Amino acid sequence: MDSKAKMKTITGFLLSKAAERPEILPPVQELADKIEWLVNNSRSLKELETLEQFAGNSELLHFVTNSLKESGELPTLEQQDYKTYIFLLAYCPEDFAFFYLKENLVVPYVEQNKLDELLFFTDMLRQVFDNHRYLSGVYNWVCDYFFQARREVYHGKGSHITDEQFRRAERNLKYLRQRSFREMVQIKGYKVYSPTVLAKCCNMEYRSFRRRFKAEFGKTLCQWIREQRVKEIAYLLEYTDKRLLEIAEDTGFSSASNLNDFCVKYMLGTPGVLRKHLKGQRNVHHEE
Repeated sequence: MDSKAKMKTITGFLLSKAAERPEILPPVQELADKIEWLVNNSRSLKELETLEQFAGNSELLHFVTNSLKESGELPTLEQQDYKTYIFLLAYCPEDFAFFYLKENLVVPYVEQNKLDELLFFTDMLRQVFDNHRYLSGVYNWVCDYFFQARREVYHGKGSHITDEQFRRAERNLKYLRQRSFREMVQIKGYKVYSPTVLAKCCNMEYRSFRRRFKAEFGKTLCQWIREQRVKEIAYLLEYTDKRLLEIAEDTGFSSASNLNDFCVKYMLGTPGVLRKHLKGQRNVHHEE
């Protein structure tokens, strides 16, 4: 489509294309009437579920996707009826509709950082995905876009996405919410050995953080921190020649004696015995 003749509405564009094909005009007109009513009268995305009645008309939806591809224009929220067509295509279980959503919309949105459209996709997926799992490829692409951006923030880098927009996406996409929380804990929790300090590092009130942590990880904060400590101590004993006092300081203990007590209680041996055992095991594996 010529850049001088921008698509004002998807419906208007489709009707102009259907005028060239009398056999497809009646179902296109019926769809157009329904969409016009929804655009003017619907007050929530829930009402767009009524478009599912058109999703079984393969010929109609082929016409929609093929016409939009031929237009050469990337549909966006600039079109007043954009949301209705996204829902319509999401309700279609056929591969061509899924591929159009993913390859012709989501992938270009990600490449062009079309944040508003991708946020709308999270709104749509929240409503549609549970009963339409064939959209998993779309879900994964949208989820990964926000996850990678969130990850950059956790690493101290800036983002074009605001906290409010992140929260909206995470409210809508359960997997994104879980994945982002786990990533935050892994990054912020490195060498943090206090539950209250970890909650503070994650900018969360302690009791809320503790509940959320248990729900996501299936264990308490104290259990998880202890496991991380055990892993770090084992690594330092096996792969470094640091003195025990240095290892104690690196893993949050005030003295080598406290490190010793922890190792005996949770690792079933003194640091010296553990170091000998771990290094011995590694040497045996190397010889094999």
